[in-house]
Amino acid sequence: MSNAITEITFACGHQEDRDLSAKPAGDRRSYASWLAKQKCTECWKRTSKREVSAEIKAEREAEMAAAEEDQEQSNLPILQGSPKQASWALQTRFNMLRGLYADFVEGGSMSEAEFDGEVLDLVRKIDRAKWWIDNREADNHELLEMLKDPGEAAFGTSNENPF
Repeated sequence: MSNAITEITFACGHQEDRDLSAKPAGDRRSYASWLAKQKCTECWKRTSKREVSAEIKAEREAEMAAAEEDQEQSNLPILQGSPKQASWALQTRFNMLRGLYADFVEGGSMSEAEFDGEVLDLVRKIDRAKWWIDNREADNHELLEMLKDPGEAAFGTSNENPF
């Protein structure tokens, strides 16, 4: 073996020959020592995917529950579209409204009553999931303007296939 190829025994017990030629010669020993404290590539992939997936899934479920609770408490319409669109749009609308609330109410330019009358009353008219998805990149001031004039695609019957 060359000096750049080093056998590493990982914390999981697996061994691999690793090519450390990309590291300067003086850094190879400390890098190999650091690698030995980690899981091998395969073990890392297996556990990190599972752990990250479970963590991300839990976060998404909590956010969805908060969005559903907000929809109910704020008397917002159930969004129309495919199940996937409706779910995505529900989370999108929740995050957008949270941003508007933080900017205007917590920022001090609106009271809670004004927010309900000037923002939520407009939001209650928009029942198309597609509208929220299409406008998800809008900043708070753009969103407020779009809520005032949402266009025909925001509510009512649609000619798009919801399935």
